[in-house]
Amino acid sequence: MGGRGDYGTAELCSCCQQKLEVDLQDVKASREQTQQDLQRQKQQWVEADGRVKELSKQLDSEKKGIVALEEEHRKKSSALEDMKQQLSKHEEERTSQKHILEKL
Repeated sequence: MGGRGDYGTAELCSCCQQKLEVDLQDVKASREQTQQDLQRQKQQWVEADGRVKELSKQLDSEKKGIVALEEEHRKKSSALEDMKQQLSKHEEERTSQKHILEKL
C-alpha cells in the first residue's frame, strides 16, 4: 500500500500541488465567468420578453385600428353604392320626364 504509485494528498510533490491549485483557480474563474454570462443572458431574455410583450400590445392595437378602418370603409362603400343607385334612379326619372315633356 505505501508503494510508489499510491500517493495521498500529503504525498503530492509541491510542483503537482501548485499545478492543482492553478487548475482550481482556473476552474473557479471559469465558473464565475460562466455564472456572469448566464446572468447577463437571463437579463437579456427578460428585456427581450418585455419588448415582445410591448410589441404584441402594439400589434393588437394596430389590428383593432385596421378592423375599425375596414368597418368604416365598408359603411362608406355601402353609402356610396346607395348614392349611386339613387343617382341612377333620379337619372331614369329625369329621362322619363324629358320624354314626357317632349311628347307635349
